[in-house]
Amino acid sequence: MNQKQRDFLIDQVRKNHRKEEETLNKQRPEEPSLNNYITAAILDGTFKLRPTETIRKTIKERVLKLGKKGSLLGSGRSSWKDDDEDDDVIELKAKDFFELPPGYTEAYDEYTRRRAEFDKKADDLDAMRDTLTLKIQIGSDKVLDQLIEQADNLADLSLMQTSLILKESQKQLTK
Repeated sequence: MNQKQRDFLIDQVRKNHRKEEETLNKQRPEEPSLNNYITAAILDGTFKLRPTETIRKTIKERVLKLGKKGSLLGSGRSSWKDDDEDDDVIELKAKDFFELPPGYTEAYDEYTRRRAEFDKKADDLDAMRDTLTLKIQIGSDKVLDQLIEQADNLADLSLMQTSLILKESQKQLTK
């Protein structure tokens, strides 16, 4: 198999990888919005602030970690105002100030689980592409000659990977 044929096969692997990646990306889980859950908690009356002492302790720890150039107080625009003046603002993490609504923690835990599954599938897909590319670059001509005839018909990388593994196994058995 010449280099042009190998390049063609690698190009097919990359095209199939892109298609599978696009399909997989449509299944990417969406992170729940803490803003929406806190707003809903305010509206339904279940909204809770963290205890005052906990907030004070958190702010104190944050201020001490800011370093020489950091500042808790900053300048920012308030979207709640009608005028164009800048106001001094204090930025705090929502979880440091509010008790997280129970619905949010459940939704976030589910998101975290689904995101880990998604990330694994994406990593596996990339690893399969890389493995196939390497096998094509260094594989024997005999195995690759048979595979290049099938390249246009292979629907996904896992089929291509399986085909390469089977052909390599057959080759090893005939030795």
